[in-house]
Amino acid sequence: MRYSIAIALIILFTSVTNANASTTYLECVSSSLEGEFQMLFTISLSESTGNITHTEPNRSPLPRPDVAFNTKGFFSPTKVIYQYSKHGAGIINAVSIDRNTLKYESSLGTGPVSVPAHSGECKVLKTPKRKF
Repeated sequence: MRYSIAIALIILFTSVTNANASTTYLECVSSSLEGEFQMLFTISLSESTGNITHTEPNRSPLPRPDVAFNTKGFFSPTKVIYQYSKHGAGIINAVSIDRNTLKYESSLGTGPVSVPAHSGECKVLKTPKRKF
């Protein structure tokens, strides 16, 4: 009996671990505001490693390079949260994505002070068949 329970627990743990092992790809777009351009970015999330890759093409009217970076994220049952600094001067951009609705919110801040930056929705991208 104990042997059967041990086998069942190993199978259950293995299936839960494998469910979280694959990488999830999201494409996110900000809500459109009057007179503003929409933010567009993609992220890949690996819950098993805690890694997040964020890519953001320059779609603004301002001349700036595309953005791409790796960071660590916090994965809770209902949210994924990560932060990064791309603006210099110690300004931190924090992104929170709801795992149920796929809505995201972003805020900019320095130290204890932060202000909302933009919000929008994400969609799960299907991974195409690829060579590598």
